Amino acid sequence: MRKLAFSLLLPIVMLAPAAQAGTYGEALGKCMVERSTDADKQQLVEWIFSALAYNPRISQYARMSPEQHAQIDARLAALVEKLLTDYCKDEASKAFRYEGSTAFSDAFEMLGQVAGRQIFDSPDVAKGVMNFTHFIDLPKLQETLVAPKDAVSK
Repeated sequence: MRKLAFSLLLPIVMLAPAAQAGTYGEALGKCMVERSTDADKQQLVEWIFSALAYNPRISQYARMSPEQHAQIDARLAALVEKLLTDYCKDEASKAFRYEGSTAFSDAFEMLGQVAGRQIFDSPDVAKGVMNFTHFIDLPKLQETLVAPKDAVSK
């Protein structure tokens, strides 16, 4: 069961390459996107952040206690259960029956992409992602981009 849960949730963090969803997986994904509330999507965004915080390359920037991780994991487990056994029960059953766990991967990837967009909807995040531009040598960049054609080929 843990293996199935892992295969269902891994695409949420968008580590899997985009796949062509089957009919039932797509229907499940659409159901989960439509039936999940903004609060549900926020929980998913928090879980994505929490999961990424385990990456040793960035963990120093996102310090989270084991208790915080556990709380977020428990909330996500409740959300997944609610989506698959309540909100989208029929779609989940058909998707698993006809397309197997791949349908779940596709559906959660769809939901993860929609929820992930919420991260960048924040004006603060939109501003923050542009902060690096303050450190670019704009005259140098402009010189490179508008250089004469023969100067570029050298």
